Amino acid sequence: MKRFTLLLLVVTAAGLWACWQAAPRYQGGMLPRSVACAAEASAKNESPKMVVHFIDVGQGDAALLEFPCGVVLIDAGGDAKNGRKLVAYLAKFFSDRPNLNKTLKSAIVTHPHIDHTQMVKEIAEAFAVERWVMNGQHHGSGWYKVRWLVEGEKKDPHGRPVVLQEVLNDDIENLDANRKGKPDYKSGLASENIDPVKCARCDPIIRVLCGGRTDAPKGWKDTEFDNVNNHSMAVRVQFGKAMVLFTGDLETAGIKSLVEYYGDQSILDVDVYHVGHHGSRNGTTKELMDAMTPKVSVISMSRWDDNRPHTGWAYGHPHQDAVRLLEAGTIMARPAEVVEKVFLKGLNPDKPEEQRYVPMTIKKLSQNCGTPALGRGKDEKMHSRGRLCHKLARSEIVSKKQIYATGWGGDVRISVDLAGRLNAEEASAANN
Repeated sequence: MKRFTLLLLVVTAAGLWACWQAAPRYQGGMLPRSVACAAEASAKNESPKMVVHFIDVGQGDAALLEFPCGVVLIDAGGDAKNGRKLVAYLAKFFSDRPNLNKTLKSAIVTHPHIDHTQMVKEIAEAFAVERWVMNGQHHGSGWYKVRWLVEGEKKDPHGRPVVLQEVLNDDIENLDANRKGKPDYKSGLASENIDPVKCARCDPIIRVLCGGRTDAPKGWKDTEFDNVNNHSMAVRVQFGKAMVLFTGDLETAGIKSLVEYYGDQSILDVDVYHVGHHGSRNGTTKELMDAMTPKVSVISMSRWDDNRPHTGWAYGHPHQDAVRLLEAGTIMARPAEVVEKVFLKGLNPDKPEEQRYVPMTIKKLSQNCGTPALGRGKDEKMHSRGRLCHKLARSEIVSKKQIYATGWGGDVRISVDLAGRLNAEEASAANN
């Protein structure tokens, strides 16, 4: 018996060592072992975890929801230069989680714009995708990338039939009309396609809060209804006591309708906010921030110094008005060790009709630098290359909150347990 016990201990130790050694590395850094060993952690009676991977794909959106027994992808975007990073990231991820068999339980495409659909076909070629969810819009700059899911043979690159659900806003409102007064009233739409993951020790809840619209809501202008962004699906993910909200590229009109519809509920009160429309000026509102009160906010956009066309630099992502709202409404303080130097787009105070980039510095407090600042300077080049700390001007914003961006620090990963405890990590921080 003693020999058997000793042998068991040796085998267990070897397995833990193998898991430790297999912890995934990203850009020279290493993820927390608790993430890499999620299955083993469950076996040791540790709390199951969800990890949300906000993947750096340049100017576009791609987020992976990782659970102990399965994964779901929200958007498969990216720009022409960086889109392939998504396939590489997922390939590395699945190599570290072989029990998942290179399979996405579901892929949700919030709307058919190219920065959200760029890599859809490549994802389907490289991995198994059991289900697809779209917003019912059959036009937009990225429609040609997903058209094969809706028309023709409706088979994936491996010859398997495509399982597709298209979510219209009417589906959600009609459902609520029949469940008024019930506990699940105005809780969003769930189905096996939208919410396909149920693990032995945790059952995440994924719901779509709004979808493509067939009629313009009251008060919408024609241009707002014709804007594909305003038809984005908003997706809410609940893992125990932790909640995450994705709003796609909803703009002011779409956000207003979302907040008004769920305003008397607590469903928009979340812990993690995937910032709408890449940090655009019209992608976040005060009313939405007040409803969410997020602990952490994450922006997906291209690198701050990538000044090619069709990038965050060209579009003004993120805009300083959006960052000001995030700064005011995000609750948790940023870790002291994180230092970022970035640019964001704002108004030129001397010529309000013009746009100008302003420097933003996020830095820990120190004896040399005082309070970190988000601000502007007369000499932008000096600020981008020179000192990290500068005297506060009236137009500057003190930045202390957990606001992350793939264009600032690379991939962002947020790990949460069932009790709602969360930890955020940037690829750039992992390298330090």
